[in-house]
Amino acid sequence: MKLIVSVTDSEIGLPERAFSTLMMLIAAICYLKAEVGELDSKIAHRVRENYLAWCLLTVASTGQLIAATNALWFRTSPRHLAQDSWLYGFA
Repeated sequence: MKLIVSVTDSEIGLPERAFSTLMMLIAAICYLKAEVGELDSKIAHRVRENYLAWCLLTVASTGQLIAATNALWFRTSPRHLAQDSWLYGFA
């Protein structure tokens, strides 16, 4: 990451307050990247477990988050699934 390289470069000569503030920002960014990665893996796991979400992934421009969300809210009755299939391009 360019920010980490720039902040830790001793030739730039950042003031101490700016350095400590930027280091806190870098720590927050690293923490958030780890959390997002963990959430991505949880979503991927849930999509693999849910057949309807897995089927929704075949629709163009549907990612794992959209498929997982729609699978939660989609009516699961076979009759409703047939009625609503045109919404998702299955018909």
